[in-house]
Amino acid sequence: SAQRDAREADSGLLQAWTECEWVLARLLASELPLDQAVATVTSALPALQAAGNARALARAEMILTNIHWFACRLDELGASAVRAERYSRDAGFSGAAAIGMQAEVLYFGATPLPRAIELCAELLERSPRAAKATVTTVMGALLALGGDGDARRLLTSARALYEEAGNEAGILTTWTPYFIEVEALVGDPGLATAVGRASIEKLLAMGDIAHASSHGLLLAYVLLDLGDDDGADEYLRLAEERALPSDVYAQFLWRGARARLLAKAADVERAEGLARDAVRIASLTDALRERARVHAALAEVLRVAGKSGEARAELTAARRLLRQKGASAVLQ
Repeated sequence: SAQRDAREADSGLLQAWTECEWVLARLLASELPLDQAVATVTSALPALQAAGNARALARAEMILTNIHWFACRLDELGASAVRAERYSRDAGFSGAAAIGMQAEVLYFGATPLPRAIELCAELLERSPRAAKATVTTVMGALLALGGDGDARRLLTSARALYEEAGNEAGILTTWTPYFIEVEALVGDPGLATAVGRASIEKLLAMGDIAHASSHGLLLAYVLLDLGDDDGADEYLRLAEERALPSDVYAQFLWRGARARLLAKAADVERAEGLARDAVRIASLTDALRERARVHAALAEVLRVAGKSGEARAELTAARRLLRQKGASAVLQ
């Protein structure tokens, strides 16, 4: 009887583990709705908990962070990352990936800037070496949202940490997008675009389409703000064609950027439709700064359409979200 119970427990653990890994593969192939992905992984957790397998629980929670990232549900993502760190430590690991994820949530999520900086500093204090580069990068980006020029020094320090670890992939996939944001806000936007273009070329050469398209989307917004519509269109097309359909963040941002370009080309009706879709999709998330981007995009389209009252309302909505986040550098 005891042996049978042990075999059944082992079988249940294997099945739960397999289901979690299956969900991740299906998610990356855009073959599984996000809510179903969450439900499948969540239903596997009791078997992992019953087995007391901290390593498997940490892996399952990290898979949940990926799902929540695609859905742009940052509060839920942060909660999963906290649990993943705890389980990782219980299993004898550092929890570095989970700590880095917690830091990124502080930048993209709804935590007001002063509190986000405090929490990021706490993360930095307990970060193992493998997480320090990411957390330092995010700290710099948070300072940039508030207009603090010291952000650039922190980004330089973070890059040095990545280089010391020989983590070229981390520089390309994690550090670079924050560098683009920081330079665009408190530094040299021209440098931001140069570094962004170079990183996208490297990512494409490596076959990393997912990161190349997300970087292209970010670069498109910077180029739009600089008035380089042709350059913005080039990188926006990359994101439109290659972003995963399940990537909510990418789906609302590309619509906002494309709407701005269409409005400039006097295709106002299509522009307004896309911009309104972007705002609708973004409203399902807690990414305050990015939601502000698409409200501002809709405001720009409505101004071109001669709907000045509606444009002012959208701009007010964008500013309200930025004030809620504390992103004073974006408000300027």
